[in-house]
Amino acid sequence: MSENTKKLLLSLGEDPNLVTEFKKDPKAVMSRFEVPADHQEMIIKGDKDGLKEAAGLDDAMCRLIIF
Repeated sequence: MSENTKKLLLSLGEDPNLVTEFKKDPKAVMSRFEVPADHQEMIIKGDKDGLKEAAGLDDAMCRLIIF
């Protein structure tokens, strides 16, 4: 389970400015939140199922990464 991945996704759900920043440079935002590299790849690819399994996330949190 990755607490950093969860923190990023929760923050994206709460902070519209972060969403704008994420859309412009997702890798920079994920690095700032110290999201593990394998989770970053899954987020970029939109691999919701892989991310759910690897990070211990639920459907609601994973929907945040699909804009």
